[in-house]
Amino acid sequence: MLSTDHIQESMLKRIEQVVATLMAERPFFQEKLDYIEIVNHVAKVFQRNLTIEEFTRLSDSDLKSRRYYAGVRNFFQLYQSLADTWRFYDNSDPTEPRIIATGGMTLNEIIYIPEIWKIIGGK
Repeated sequence: MLSTDHIQESMLKRIEQVVATLMAERPFFQEKLDYIEIVNHVAKVFQRNLTIEEFTRLSDSDLKSRRYYAGVRNFFQLYQSLADTWRFYDNSDPTEPRIIATGGMTLNEIIYIPEIWKIIGGK
């Protein structure tokens, strides 16, 4: 049986690989992200929400998908109403990100691509 330390170390290495992959796929945001901070945050989120067995069974694409949906949910449920200003981008093509919507506490919300905004959960 593996020790808890070994399991946690293995879990962190896997999260580091996923975060590195995500950052490499999205170079548009790379300079604004703190790699260590993201790894630690993702590790805490997974430890709170998954058993070690559930985590080890997740594929890398499942891990990335869970982070994506959690980020979108957190934006709409937490951060959107708290931000002085915000911008929501479609960066599915990292060489040419498109702005979907902008807004903020004292700004009117402007929707540039309504069909995408509705799909991701905007009103």
